Amino acid sequence: MLRRVLVATDGSGHAQRAEAFAGQLAAGAEPPEIELLYVYPQLPPRDFHPDPDIPWRLEPRRTPQHVVEQAERLLQAAVARIRDVAGRPDMPVRCRFVTSCDVAGWIVHEADRSGADLIVLGGRHHGGLSGFIEGGVCAVVLGRSHRPVLMVP
Repeated sequence: MLRRVLVATDGSGHAQRAEAFAGQLAAGAEPPEIELLYVYPQLPPRDFHPDPDIPWRLEPRRTPQHVVEQAERLLQAAVARIRDVAGRPDMPVRCRFVTSCDVAGWIVHEADRSGADLIVLGGRHHGGLSGFIEGGVCAVVLGRSHRPVLMVP
């Protein structure tokens, strides 16, 4: 039984299909908690030295206001889509927003932090199997996560 589901979104059509799938999960008799995550891609600082165990993020107070406002709109729209599909207009959905140059790392980190039973992502086509293996957030999350990952086409 799923208790907590992390849905990573960027507002794209692929992500919206992942949000709809999470809404379908939440429509059941015992809905899981839904945690919605938006990681705004950010260039790293000049002195950045990556640590694969600790994903980098921009300090919240340094995030430009227009980025914060965009993230709030994106997350509000995603919450509305999830609730609409679930048929539960008052269903609680936890939202989290961070900026980082390691989008996949933050998705895995948040899933671990929240104890998610499942990560749901909208998958993108990268030109055959070799394109999928070589890159993209979904491929990196699959390679780094120890939790089940569901990619919604």
